[in-house]
Amino acid sequence: ETEPETKEPVDPADEYLETVKFANEDEYVDCINDRYEQAGTEDDTDMTETENNLDEVSNQNFDLGDVDTDDLSDDDSFESFDKHKYDMLSSVDYTYSKFDKTSEINAEAGFLVDLDSLDILYAKNGLEKRAPASTTKLLTALTVLEFLDLDEEVLVGKEQEFVAADASACGIKEGEKYTVYELLNGMLLCSGNDAAYTLAYYTGLRVYDRLENSEIYEYNTDTRDGEYAPECDDTNVYAADSNEAKKYIDECVKYMNKNAEEMGCVNVNFETPDGYDTEGQYVTAIDLARIGVMAKNNTVISDICASTSYYDKSLDVTWQTTNELMNKNGEFYNKTVDGLKTGSTGEAGKCFVGSASDNNNKFISVVLGSDQNGRWNDSNYLLNAGFKYMNK
Repeated sequence: ETEPETKEPVDPADEYLETVKFANEDEYVDCINDRYEQAGTEDDTDMTETENNLDEVSNQNFDLGDVDTDDLSDDDSFESFDKHKYDMLSSVDYTYSKFDKTSEINAEAGFLVDLDSLDILYAKNGLEKRAPASTTKLLTALTVLEFLDLDEEVLVGKEQEFVAADASACGIKEGEKYTVYELLNGMLLCSGNDAAYTLAYYTGLRVYDRLENSEIYEYNTDTRDGEYAPECDDTNVYAADSNEAKKYIDECVKYMNKNAEEMGCVNVNFETPDGYDTEGQYVTAIDLARIGVMAKNNTVISDICASTSYYDKSLDVTWQTTNELMNKNGEFYNKTVDGLKTGSTGEAGKCFVGSASDNNNKFISVVLGSDQNGRWNDSNYLLNAGFKYMNK
């Protein structure tokens, strides 16, 4: 007769901690004490270990989807990016900083991550939902590059009716042809919402085609580079009707959200390809950092965003970057910065996803909900402090 299996008792404090959020580290420690008292257990916990919890959190990098999340449970899929522990970083007025615990940025939310190790160096309101503005276009570009080739020519159509009158634009014209590469430059450098909608329309066509025909498209899931889809027949797919255009734009946006989920994003929802203020559209600083890492690791996006200008032959115009940290004649110039994307709307405020590198380190920074000068000051603070910390 076998003896009944004995199970180790579940620590009531640990069990409870998996279900709650904390405003700060002191609240976390107090909660542990309270739960031990309620359970009738003598509190001889090593508080030093508990107080170092946030440092442990920072060393749990966020794995960007090396495994198929469809095969994992909800809890397992967040194993390398512990959702419960990061809830502490999402609380209002709470900041985690690995390099300077007396300072914080003025923006509503921010983030700094090492591009190579994916260690977190700074987080402010990391899981707070924020309007993304044009930082959305990084995810749009990643999705576009999965389906469209750079040298493909596409015809601008009625999808332009969805571009807001006050939106930033690169000046493309309905009825004219442009290459995908031209439109990517217009979307990423000068933040053209018009380019974003045309790219989204043609990408949506390919998404729909893939779903309908169940064709296999091979691409590199790490960089979104590779061979994507058959040539596009402009005469058959030109958006002559705005309702037809919307159908395929929506297909693109759905796939953008799918891409974000596969990257490991856990708290985002995109409704537009350009990030213009729309109800129900949001992102978090942590998840936007994930998207930023993916974008920086994509050679096409990285090269475009590292440029300060692009001359478009079709329009005979030069598009300038909106990234003031790369403006050598500007007051915010930072020689380490080599990308990525700005954003600005009434709801989102001024935003920036930045990339920077020196001889030893590479970073992705996120600033959300700032003002015009504040986003540059905050980004410079995060990046400079990160380099100082890593090079000490």
